[in-house]
Amino acid sequence: MSYFSDKFRSEEEGKNAPALSVLSALFPKEVVTAGLFVPEELHKLTGGNLDLAGELTDLFAKQAKQYVDGLKNQPKSDKIIFNLHALKGVSRCVGALKLARAAEEAEKTGRESKNPQSVSLSEVIAIAEDTLIAAHAFNTAFAARDRASE
Repeated sequence: MSYFSDKFRSEEEGKNAPALSVLSALFPKEVVTAGLFVPEELHKLTGGNLDLAGELTDLFAKQAKQYVDGLKNQPKSDKIIFNLHALKGVSRCVGALKLARAAEEAEKTGRESKNPQSVSLSEVIAIAEDTLIAAHAFNTAFAARDRASE
């Protein structure tokens, strides 16, 4: 890295530090401790933009629910790998890394076994359900923060 890129990075990180502390405070402590969401990752992915973080987390909850419903309702379907892959992707986009890792592991197992229907989905679904509850808690806290600032 050059002097200028290092200097720019540290200045940008300094500007975004308050956004990270606000973002971290919006997640229940248990959520962060359990590794369901990594606020630093969401902060990095959104460039410290709190509004974008709120929008992405809301969109994540809607999309992830669809993929989880697909896993629950079609456990013998050929769409298992698709749903796992999509769930992995949307999870990474918001810093829900525990869910992303679980979906990735199940996807890999399904691809390697050549029989996606044999993949055990119970762990992925359990983590997903906890993560969706955490996303809802974040979205509720985020909306309350917005109402309080009006």
